[in-house]
Amino acid sequence: MCDTPSRTCGDHSHTCSRTSGHKPAILNLLEEARVWSSNASAISNDVTAILMDTGNLVLSSSDSVDDLNKALWQSFNEPTDTFLPGMTVYMNVRAGETRVFTSWTSDNDPSLGRYSMGVDPRGSPQIVIWDGLNRHWRSGHWNGLIFTGVPTMRAIYLYGFKLFNEGNGSLYFTYTSSNSSDPLRFRIGWDGNEAQLWWDDGKKEWRIMQLQPANECEVYNKCGNFGKCNVMDSTICSCMKGFVPKNVDQWDSGNWSGGCVRKTQLQCGTNGEEDGFVKIEGVKLPDYADLMVAQDIGDCGEKCSKNCSCHAYTFAIGISCMIWRGDLVDIQHFEEGGSDLYVRLASSDLSK
Repeated sequence: MCDTPSRTCGDHSHTCSRTSGHKPAILNLLEEARVWSSNASAISNDVTAILMDTGNLVLSSSDSVDDLNKALWQSFNEPTDTFLPGMTVYMNVRAGETRVFTSWTSDNDPSLGRYSMGVDPRGSPQIVIWDGLNRHWRSGHWNGLIFTGVPTMRAIYLYGFKLFNEGNGSLYFTYTSSNSSDPLRFRIGWDGNEAQLWWDDGKKEWRIMQLQPANECEVYNKCGNFGKCNVMDSTICSCMKGFVPKNVDQWDSGNWSGGCVRKTQLQCGTNGEEDGFVKIEGVKLPDYADLMVAQDIGDCGEKCSKNCSCHAYTFAIGISCMIWRGDLVDIQHFEEGGSDLYVRLASSDLSK
């Protein structure tokens, strides 16, 4: 790597070198400009660079090459576009901090692109792909075994995700492949697609195992607020029971971004009218959930019904009671799997 003199990379106009502060760096020979350098503090010349079998490039003092905890710098702590087994994805729930992977600008330009991928720590953690500051895709909430918005995880994942709580609001994800002879990796593409790839040793190439988003309904909030997306329907977007399109003309023309609005405003005890809940089965749960302590689904529902700002709830195994106080965003219907969502409606809309 960068300790090898004059080793070229990319379009051959770049070379690996060291800065005056002895940080590894990549220089642009044509423009005589620094393209990249590590964030390691200035270090001595007595440094060894080791490329581990895991793919982790580690810079260590010569007397501590076997101790990662004493490493001066390691690439696993500076993610680019690829998530490898053994890497950790940190987040701090209290500080709202998370480590992200960033796409390339194009298929052959490794400069920082428009898409990033990381863990959103709010509520129950989930993986999110951002297009700039906007959400592009999300995995659904982590329940201790899978991300609930990726029901195929049970069948196709050959590795084990684990979530560790370090206290003080700090968490991190990692994963381990179940078959070290059949390596697996994740990559956030320049086009915003997250690819899960496995190494075909026979063909000596990386092959795509799955892409996210895999279809139109997996694009974030495809049908707008209070809309529901089903890729199997001829018209993929529909309003949930008790809701109608916000802009009928746009909706009928195939522009569903405006979403849906309630037919009848919630009563919440006004004039003696009580609201109720309708069960929506087999869906990707909406974004921006709040967590509450509850014994079971009944207890969760009772707490929601007593709170006029609670618009929906569910009790998810491995997560507990989840409630939604604002608009219901990014709902997708699954043919198999998914969760049940209880949506608050005015009593007059329950029987329609």
